[in-house]
Amino acid sequence: MAALTVMLASLALAAAPAAPALEGLRASLSDARAGDWVTYAFQGGSPRQRGAWRIAVVEETRDAQGREALWVEMELGTDGALQAPLLQARMRVAREQGAQPAVSALYLAIGLEPLREVDPGSLEDLFPAEAVAGTPPLPGVEIHHRAPHMLATAAGDLVVHELEVRARGIVVQRVAWSAQVPVLGLARWEVPAVAHKLEVSDFGSGATARIRLPDSPTPLLNVVERRGASP
Repeated sequence: MAALTVMLASLALAAAPAAPALEGLRASLSDARAGDWVTYAFQGGSPRQRGAWRIAVVEETRDAQGREALWVEMELGTDGALQAPLLQARMRVAREQGAQPAVSALYLAIGLEPLREVDPGSLEDLFPAEAVAGTPPLPGVEIHHRAPHMLATAAGDLVVHELEVRARGIVVQRVAWSAQVPVLGLARWEVPAVAHKLEVSDFGSGATARIRLPDSPTPLLNVVERRGASP
């Protein structure tokens, strides 16, 4: 469970300062097709902090607003084969992100618990609308881009674009993405100071749904404190 906690916290941390510069990652999701899948291996700061992450596009659809959307599955666990995932998620994501939140439906299963729908009223807090393009980085933070180059990964040699997020000259994050990697385009993400790394391990097409939606309505799952709620 420690590895899963570290993975989730690290992924959340990664999204913040680098987000304005990751147009390549956003574009990859908009180009994804049903059947695309990718797996990642996570390495934390110690040998015990290891994990695996699978993400797959299992259906093309439209959301309630009429936007082109994708049903996307995610699984997180500590074994590479994800035979006993610690967390499963299935979400409906709009291809084009903008003024409205992209995620319009989310189902979660943690451990052995059954899959439940997350309260739709929580989605705006969990997945806020995309920031305005061109938003500058935080004060003291610099984003440095490298020219396209080859990167050796467990999934093979990839042509990547890479950026570094630096604070006062220290590398905080290093992100590499590639048009060869489906779904997210993410090839590698690193936080050197704590020796955390997420790297693509395999990818392909032909994925089918592994997470079945409930046949009947389930009690809603509340995962965030609603704004304006009484203490």
